Amino acid sequence: MKASVQDGWNTVYSWLSNEIKVRHYSPKTFDAYCKWVRQFQAFVRNKALDSLSPDDVKQFLTWLAVEQKCSASAQNQAFNGLLFFSQHILGKEFGKIDGVVRAKRKPYIPVVLSRKEIDLVVEKLRYPYNLIEDGYDGVFMFDAMDRKAKHAAKEFNWQWLFPAKELTPVPDTGERRLYHLHDRHVQKAIKSAANRLQLTKRVTPHTFVHSFASHLPMSLT
Repeated sequence: MKASVQDGWNTVYSWLSNEIKVRHYSPKTFDAYCKWVRQFQAFVRNKALDSLSPDDVKQFLTWLAVEQKCSASAQNQAFNGLLFFSQHILGKEFGKIDGVVRAKRKPYIPVVLSRKEIDLVVEKLRYPYNLIEDGYDGVFMFDAMDRKAKHAAKEFNWQWLFPAKELTPVPDTGERRLYHLHDRHVQKAIKSAANRLQLTKRVTPHTFVHSFASHLPMSLT
């Protein structure tokens, strides 16, 4: 056990931080795991570390679903956090945990923009992300930019379609070349445009595809 039984829960979070850093996990993962371990600690009322059992984890996960009405994704994240905690902090293998009441998955409802919202977001895009086709053909461009730009390094034609804003020096030769736009740049550009409009909806390139699919039947009537 890495976390000292004598020190109890006081040493858990420093060990957790170390184990996360060694594996190069993101700070968000550390924050999420800490959140669930702290809730678990409160649930078991600071029970001694060496006496924690799979039943404690099972009861906690069931409590999240039944009493806290958490989402399925939150329950899964809690399970992953406690699994990491037990394996790498306590040095225990809890094994397969059966009989947990599963949180219900909420039906996914895609975000859809109105026609006016689409026009406003497009108007707020800045160079070179505003270089899309007029009208609803543009939604295909957004989706292509999001999904295809990541292949631009391998596919020569895409480098011409989605060029970067400026020349980039090549480290080995010192030459300056025009590279492709990264898909994350496209995502951030659209998010920034939506933020400048103060839209409360979560807007991504794929949002335009859902919007197009929703508006198309009405345009055909």
